[in-house]
Order: sequence, then C-alpha cells, then structure tokens
Amino acid sequence: MAFTFKEIIHTRRLSLRSSVLLMGIVSVLIFICMILLAKEFTVIFYTNCFSHPLLILLNLAPIILLMAFLYGLTGHAPFSAAATTSVFLAGGITNRLMILLREEPLSYADLAQFKEGIGILKTFDASIFTAMIIGIVLVVLVFFALLIFFRPTKLKWHTRLILIILSVLLAFTAYQTIYTSTSIYNTYAIQGNMYRDKDVYSSKGWIYCFIYDIQFQSHQAPKNYHRKEFEEKEKEAADPAAYKNTAKPHVILIMDEAFTDLSENVNLVFNNYQDPLENYNRIAADAVVSGHIGVDTYGGGTAKTEFEVLTAIDIDALGKNVNPYDLIRSKQNSLASIFKSLGYDTAAIHAGEGWFYNRQNVFSHFGFDDFYCIGNGFSEDDEKKGGYISDAVTFAKIEETIEPYLEDGNDTPLFITCITIENHGGYLSKFGITEPNFDAGVILNDRQKNLLSNYFYGLIDSDIALNSLVEKLEKSDEPFIVVYWGDHYPSLEDVYDYTGYGYHFTESVFEHMNVFFTPFFIWGNDAAKNAVPLEENAENYDLGEDALFNAAFLGSTLLQLLDIEDLSPYMSYANEMRDTLPLSGWYGFIDKEGNISSTVPEKYAEAEELYEKWSYYMFFDR
Repeated sequence: MAFTFKEIIHTRRLSLRSSVLLMGIVSVLIFICMILLAKEFTVIFYTNCFSHPLLILLNLAPIILLMAFLYGLTGHAPFSAAATTSVFLAGGITNRLMILLREEPLSYADLAQFKEGIGILKTFDASIFTAMIIGIVLVVLVFFALLIFFRPTKLKWHTRLILIILSVLLAFTAYQTIYTSTSIYNTYAIQGNMYRDKDVYSSKGWIYCFIYDIQFQSHQAPKNYHRKEFEEKEKEAADPAAYKNTAKPHVILIMDEAFTDLSENVNLVFNNYQDPLENYNRIAADAVVSGHIGVDTYGGGTAKTEFEVLTAIDIDALGKNVNPYDLIRSKQNSLASIFKSLGYDTAAIHAGEGWFYNRQNVFSHFGFDDFYCIGNGFSEDDEKKGGYISDAVTFAKIEETIEPYLEDGNDTPLFITCITIENHGGYLSKFGITEPNFDAGVILNDRQKNLLSNYFYGLIDSDIALNSLVEKLEKSDEPFIVVYWGDHYPSLEDVYDYTGYGYHFTESVFEHMNVFFTPFFIWGNDAAKNAVPLEENAENYDLGEDALFNAAFLGSTLLQLLDIEDLSPYMSYANEMRDTLPLSGWYGFIDKEGNISSTVPEKYAEAEELYEKWSYYMFFDR
C-alpha cells in the first residue's frame, strides 16, 4: 500500500504527556551538555551539586523556563526543545571557545561585542571548531526529524497564556531573589583561583554565573544623556600629526602594590630603623608634582585604581562593586592609546599572572603593544619575597625594557605602565619578620606589630628598587618622566584603630577618609625638564607638592603637564573637574577650596553630572 509524503511525515501526534516528557529529557540533556562543555573542574562542580542540590536547579531552571515560555508561545514541543537547545548550545560552545582563545568565560558584557567576537574567531584555525560543528549538525538533524515526523497536540489558548505568564513570573522572581544573591553565590566552593573567572564559572556552572554577573554588567545611561553630544565634543580632539616635531619624553607609570605613607603616622617612629620612605621622600621633594590621590578601594581592588589612572574615568560612574576590567571587551581610550597615537611604543609590566583581572585581554584593548607577565618576561623561578615576585625583579624588568631606547639612533619614545606585586597582602609573618622594625607611641599587641613590621619591610624593598631606577634615569641624557603612586591601603585588621586612623565604617563618613588617600609624585629628570616646561606648567595649573585629587585625574594631569591633553577632549574635561571638585567618592566630596560635604555641592552638581555622562560615553557608548 503506497503512502503520500504528507501521510508519512504526519504518522504520529505527540500527546501533552509526551510533549512534557520530551522537553524534560531535552532539558536534562542540555544541562549535561553544558557541564561537559565546561570541561575543567567538573569534579568540584559535581561535589558542589551533591553538597548543595540548589546549584543543580540554578543551572537547570533557566533551561526549563525558556523551554516552557517557548512552548506557551508556540504550542509546539519539538520546536521549543530545538530552539532552547540552540540557544544554550550556542552559549556553551561560545563559552568554551572563549576560555580556549582568551582564558575568559562568556559573560553578559560579551553580547554587545558580537561582531568583534566573530572577527576574532576568523583568525583561528577552523580545525579546532570541527568537533563542535559536528555536534551542532547532529543536534539540528535530530530536531529536524522531530519536527517532520511528529505533530504536537494543540494547547488551548488559556493554557498557553498561563505557561507564558508563569514562566516569566518565575524567571523574574528567581532573578531578583536568588540569582542576584551574593550570600548564595559565595556558598559554593571554587577549584582554582577565586579571582579567575573561568575557574569560578567551571566550579559553579556557567549558566548560573552568567546570570549572576548580569547585575554587575548592565548599566543604564545617565538621565538626559545623548550620545551625539559627546561624539561632537570628541571631534574637537587635536590631530596627533600636529605633534610630529614636539618633544616626546619617555614615560614610566608605576603603581606600587599597597604603597602608602602609613609609616609617617605620628604614632610610628623610625629613628632607630630604616625609614620605609627614605628614598621616596627625597624623590618626591624633587618632583614636578606630588601629594595624594583619592582612591575608591581599601585592602584590595587594585584594578579599580589602575583603571582610573589609565582612563580618567571615575569608577563611581560605573556603579557599585564593579570591576571595570570585567566589562572591557573592545578598544578603550586610555593613556596607552593616546601615547600610541603620538608614535610611542607601549608596554605593560606586571610580575603576576596575565589572567589576573583579565589584564592579558584588557591591556590589548587599552593599546599596549606588549604585556610582560608570568610566562612572558617573568618566570615562576624568579626571586620571590613574601610569596610574590620581588620588586627588585620587577624594577629590573623596567630597566631591561627601557635599555634599547637609550641607544643612539633610537628616536622612538616609550610609554610603560608597571604594576608591582611583592607587597600584596596578607601581612602576618609575610616576610618572616618577627621583631619590630619601628617604635610605637601607642600600645600595640604582638599581632599588630607583626602585621606592621612585615608591611614596612615590603615598603623598604619597594623604596630601594625605586631609588635604583631613578638614580639610573637621573644620569641619562634621554628625557624620562616617572609617575609613581599607590593603589590602596593595606588590610591590617584593627591596626588603624590603634594608630589613630579611626577606621570605622559605622561612624561618621569622614572619620576614615585618610585611608583612602595614597601618595604619588610626577618626576622628570633634567633632560625631561629641558625638553618640556614641566615645572612652568605645574605652576600655571596651581599644582605643587601638596596636590590632592582623585586617582582618575592623575593620568589626565600628566597629559596636561606634557601639553598634550587636547588630544582627548575627555581628558581635558577631567582636568576641569580636578580644578572644580578635586575629590569625590562614596566617602564624600571636597571642592577646590577644601570644603567637605557628604553630597555633591549644589553649585558643582551640573559639572559632576556632565562628568558622569562623559564617563558613560567613554566606557559604554563610544
């Protein structure tokens, strides 16, 4: 007996029960597939799931809810299963590829960079995608067969509407209450490093982590923000070609880990010991500009200060608890890109892992030609102090990097950013120091003395390394500028309470401001001062040895001293803000007259609002 094609492909009708069973099975298969695609640390994920079954639901529920929503929308179980599989399979494969290609998992911020991602994929050998492509084809064929040979049971309109409303309501409620909960998120163990996103995602499941991170990676434009306004402002930028024949001194930026002038506390004395800031103070006294910068972090969060100095963007404009390096997925205006436009070679130096804070990708977006880190310029066999590569080794790398630029005939200027790591916390017996290297005018217990002594030992190492570099540059006929600053105060437990810092979050907002001010200087050797009117410019802009402003204004101030700030209208406006409202942060505001307030002074509200819009444009919308 012959059958028509129509009769063949419509031989079966899926019952409601079969449709639900199909979607349930597919949901579980997708969940398993996501685990296998993660590949790394699946053991810890299984352990987490066994200890905390909620983690299974957190990774499975989005699959089920999307499928239920599509089933309500279409009334077609095979199509809903196929579409959901496609979405999560695409996400899982993309996540795997991103870990493979750039050591970083797929995040919400990546969705806005689809075109850039395709461009990156085109540069790699297609053979690495073969297995994944075959898998996708097989999945498509299976669902194509389901679509052809099975007809769904029609659902009544009100049943479909209930499915749609219920799935949306459950998704919204779950996101607001569970998926954004930090306490739940921190419940699950991590194999690897808690600061390495790919380790976190592999340990907790990329679906759950992807959704959790959305709250930190989605931002709304400021009120009355208009992109075209800032596009027009950017057109006012000077042409780098106009600076072809101007002096271009070499520039070295050094952010010293946990560098502070805590040692100058009135209750700590070094008369019988080595002063941790002996060389720093000598250099700062000869600097073009010196003083303190306001930072938005304490005890950690190095990337926040680093980002502010390099971009002039105030971290507060991006929202609370944001690591800006988690959001950077494309070219970003920075000091590196500005100097690069002038013909500078650019290099970044950090004696740590390249993946930490995602610097291996972010620095490329900033415009650095080279990034020297462990595995590229540094080795695990390099001298370590306190568990990290020593500052002596780090500063030696700076000297090695600048050496070719001292040779006759090399007219290319160099821009370097260096981030040290030796004096990273914790400090209890960090360097094995047990005897105090200072005298205290207050009573401190043995633990507090140990913390301070080990911290000061790290400062001394930094001070010696800095002095060695500056002495070399002082003798050079090449023009060099050094910008030196600290990223944040060290976490020293209750030491600040006993040394007179009054560090209490529960008390008046201004009683602990001093642990958010780290010292800095901008120094130039004689050759640099002869090439560029640094001192004259500092005087004209009312900058001297007691400068005090946000970290976000340090980089823009450097450009102003070099007479090149007009290469970036945004940097120019940052300097205007420095001269208007030099300090602003969660701790309060200080205007140019030194007046302190807990809210933005009304007369500066418009300027602060414009700064926020500028920051949004430069970071999110440029």
